[in-house]
Amino acid sequence: VTCKPHVDSVRDRIAMIRAQIIERSPVWEMLHKRQLLDA
Repeated sequence: VTCKPHVDSVRDRIAMIRAQIIERSPVWEMLHKRQLLDA
C-alpha cells in the first residue's frame, strides 16, 4: 500500500470544511441526518 499523505491531508481539510458548514447551517445538518437514516 502506497502512502499518500497529500491526499490524506486534502481529505482531512475537506472533512473539516464540511464539519464547519454543517455546524453553521441547520439545513445541512438535517440533510446529513437524513443521509445517515437512509444509509
